Amino acid sequence: MVGKVISSTEYAANFKSNPNWRWGKGDAGDSPTDACQRIGRATLPIWRPRTDVKVPAGASVSAMGSCFARRIETVFQEEGFTVLSRPQELPELDQGVYESQLTNRFNTASMLLEFRRILEGPEVLPDDALLIPQKGGTFMDGHHHSVYSGTVEAIIGRRRRFYDDFQSVKQADAIVLTLGLTEAAFDPASGLYRNASPTPREVARKAPIEIHVLDFKQNMDNVEGIYRLIRTHCVRNPKIFLTVSPVPLGGTFQSEDVLVANAASKATLRTVAHEITSAYDDIIYFPSYEIATNVDQKTAWRADMRHVLHPVVQQIVAQFKAAHMGDPQQSAIAAE
Repeated sequence: MVGKVISSTEYAANFKSNPNWRWGKGDAGDSPTDACQRIGRATLPIWRPRTDVKVPAGASVSAMGSCFARRIETVFQEEGFTVLSRPQELPELDQGVYESQLTNRFNTASMLLEFRRILEGPEVLPDDALLIPQKGGTFMDGHHHSVYSGTVEAIIGRRRRFYDDFQSVKQADAIVLTLGLTEAAFDPASGLYRNASPTPREVARKAPIEIHVLDFKQNMDNVEGIYRLIRTHCVRNPKIFLTVSPVPLGGTFQSEDVLVANAASKATLRTVAHEITSAYDDIIYFPSYEIATNVDQKTAWRADMRHVLHPVVQQIVAQFKAAHMGDPQQSAIAAE
């Protein structure tokens, strides 16, 4: 079965319209538009077909996904967007720590659970589900990104507050989804996927938590489920932008090199992004992953090679603005 057929007329037109069609050959390549001439530099312009999918300046944006989504939020906020997934007054925790990563969701199963919880009702996540026991009778929340531990009552109150805060996603003009990783912690007791990986204490105690390496179909089904929820419950028919986080696995639970596990994870999620944006013309892929992983790596990342530096995120959002804000002619000029 052939996934996509490109006729001779169509690919001839593609060659004519696409200035960045070639990788290059030989030692240096023949043109500055060749990929071999563009990668490894401080900036990386990515050519994309002209699109009429536009987000008005100052629009309301909601982002969910890996921690890279938080970096995107920061720059959107600097650019004057209303970021619904980041409350104006961030909750303060103990010792001056602020919860700025409320919508971190590292796997698509946890993303789908949170969209169901927000858009269908909080009962999809029972109050006693996905609680991680800590010392002293306290708990962490396996569903939300946890820098916080407390009593069961405190966890439940926190979940309800987040539920109220993020009803705002229903009013979003644009939703950005960043796909993070494929290794997901599964809780057999509740039948639900956690956002949080097994803690060192759980690993030492051999807690009954499973790691599921979500395959292409599972991730595809999860993203399609999110899409249907957005289209059913979000009243402004928001633009949906999909990307893959360039941030690699912090570690793997599989018996293979983390470099190998990370390559498989990103390949799976990038394929999901390709297939779903091919299937649904109202989901737009944006190449954050390709920009961050092909610019000069020494200037793109902190020493751990996991945290993208702010100028690269600014570059990504600048290219997003060029493609999806303003009139098409000016957007094309800016992209060039």
